[in-house]
Amino acid sequence: NHITMLNNEREIYEEGLNMHHCIHSCYFNRIKRQEYIAFHMTFPEDCTFGVKIASGEVILDQIYLKYDRHVKDETRQVARDFIKKHSKQLSKMLKTNERLLVFRENFIEPTTFNYELP
Repeated sequence: NHITMLNNEREIYEEGLNMHHCIHSCYFNRIKRQEYIAFHMTFPEDCTFGVKIASGEVILDQIYLKYDRHVKDETRQVARDFIKKHSKQLSKMLKTNERLLVFRENFIEPTTFNYELP
């Protein structure tokens, strides 16, 4: 599958428009405050998912198809496996000031995660 982090306000806004959900209006401020990271996944389904820290661990917060439709269990598991595999990197991104400072410049180095299904 292919998973891409949404790296700036324009990408997050366009994701909301394309997928017809509230990723920009409801989550952009949390992303700027380093409380949330949003991703677009194209396989096994085309969806958006978000991660956050809860009880000291990086967890899957939400995952939705276009129009906030529910994903298949397989898709949810792919997202969880991705988070588990990259939890140290994601945790660092959520906990450091580096991400916030870069956001103030309205740019984050594009990050694409290529993740093979087991």
